[in-house]
Amino acid sequence: MITTATRFAGNILEQGYAREAGRLTRIALPLIMASLVNMSIAITDVIMMGWLGPTQLAAGAVVSDFYSLFYYLVAGVIAAISPLISQARGAGNLDHVRSITQQGFLVGILLAIPGGWIVYHSEFALRTIGIADNIITISVPYAQMMAFTFVAMMAFNVMHYFLASHEKSRIIFLATLCGMPINALGNYIFMFGHFGFDAMGLAGAGLSSVITACFMFLAVLVYVIRYKAFKSYSLLSKWRDQQNNYIPELIHIGVPIGVANLGQMGVFLLSTVTMGVFGAEVLAAHAVTLRMAGVVFAIPTGFAQAATVRISFVLGAQEHDSLFRIMRTALAISITLGTIMLVSLIAWNVQITHGFLGSDISVAILAQATLFLAILAINQPFSNLGVVGSGILRGFKDTRTPMLCSLTGFWGISFVGGWSLAFLFNAGGLGIWIGLTSGTIVYGLLVAYHLYQRFAPRSQLMGTIAIAGA
Repeated sequence: MITTATRFAGNILEQGYAREAGRLTRIALPLIMASLVNMSIAITDVIMMGWLGPTQLAAGAVVSDFYSLFYYLVAGVIAAISPLISQARGAGNLDHVRSITQQGFLVGILLAIPGGWIVYHSEFALRTIGIADNIITISVPYAQMMAFTFVAMMAFNVMHYFLASHEKSRIIFLATLCGMPINALGNYIFMFGHFGFDAMGLAGAGLSSVITACFMFLAVLVYVIRYKAFKSYSLLSKWRDQQNNYIPELIHIGVPIGVANLGQMGVFLLSTVTMGVFGAEVLAAHAVTLRMAGVVFAIPTGFAQAATVRISFVLGAQEHDSLFRIMRTALAISITLGTIMLVSLIAWNVQITHGFLGSDISVAILAQATLFLAILAINQPFSNLGVVGSGILRGFKDTRTPMLCSLTGFWGISFVGGWSLAFLFNAGGLGIWIGLTSGTIVYGLLVAYHLYQRFAPRSQLMGTIAIAGA
C-alpha cells in the first residue's frame, strides 16, 4: 500500500501537478491576504463609526451596503482585463498588453463616473426604500466622500488585475497592507478631530477612505512604472497607438462577471436587512456567520483569480497540454480547502462565536450562531468548487456560464427558497441560511456539471477526483 501511494505521489510530481499547485498558490496567497486586509479595514471603519454612536453606525452601514452593490458590479466588469492580458502575455504580444490595460482604464473610469454619481446622490435611493430621515441626513456627507473613493478604487482595480495577470500579486497585498494603518489614522484624525483638524464625523471616515484608496492606487502605479520588466509597456504613453479595439470584448466578458458578483452579493446583503425582522439575537448570530463567510470566501476567490491567469496564459502560449493539469490542480485545491473549512467551522463554531462577540453572550445567541456556522460549513466544498470553477471558465473567456449559474443558484434557489422557508414556513433566520447554503450548493454543482460537459471525458474527471482525494 505504501509502495502504491509512493508511486502515485511520484506520478503527480512527474506530471507537474505539485509544481502547478505551487505556482497557483504563489499567485493566490497574496490576493487572499489582501482580501483579508480589506476586510480588516472595513471592520476598523465599523468599530470607529460605532464610537460615534448607533445612529452614525447605522448610517455608515447603509451607505457601505449601497456602495458595495455598485462596487462589485463595476469591479466585475474591470476584471475582464485579467484573462485578456494573461492571454496576450502568453502569446508574447506586449503591445497588446498596453492597449488592453489602457482601454481597461478608460472603461473603468467611464463606468466609475456614473457609479460614483449614484453613490454621491444615494439619499434618493435610500429614501425610496424607506430608510429613516435622520439616518439619511447623517449619511449624506459620508456618501459624498465615498463617491470619490469609488472612482479611486476602480483605478486601483485596473492595476490590481494588471499585476495579478503578471503573477505579481504580492505588491497588491503590500499596498493594501500599508493602506490599513493609513485608513485607521485618517479615521482618528478626521472623524474625531485630532492634530488641529475639526471633527468631521462620518464625513471624516469617508475622507480617510478617499486618501487610502488614492494611496493604494498611486503605490501600485509607481511600482508598475518603475519596475524594469514593465517599462517596455509604456503604459502612460502611446495612448493613440492602440493595437486593437478591446472595449467591446472587455464589455462582453466583464458585464457577466459584474452581474454574477451583483447577484451573489445582492442576496447576502438582502439577507442582512431581512434578519432584523427576526430579532436582535438572530441578527447578531447572522452577523457573526456572514463575517466568517467573508473570511473563508477570500480563499477560493484568490485561487479563482490564479486559475484565470494561468489558463489564459497557457492558451496564449498555445501550451494546450498544460490546460487539464491546471484545471485539475485548481479543482483539487478548491475541494481540499473546502473540506478543511467544513471540518474547521464545525469543530470551532463555539470559539469563532466567542471570538466575534466575546465570552459574555447569551445562550440563545450562541446557539443560533453555532447553528448558522454549521450550515455555512456544509456549503464550503461546493462554494469553492463553484468559485474556482468559474475562475477556470473565465480563463477561457466564458463568463456567461458562471453568471447564469450564479443567478440560478443565488436568486433562483437562495432567494426564493430561503425567503419562502423564512416567511411561509415560519423557519425565520434558519430558513434564510438554509436557502443561502442550498443556493451555494446548486451554484457549485452547476459550474462543475458545465466543466464536466465541456472539458472532461470520464477518465479525465476520475483523474481530477483522484488528485483531490490525494
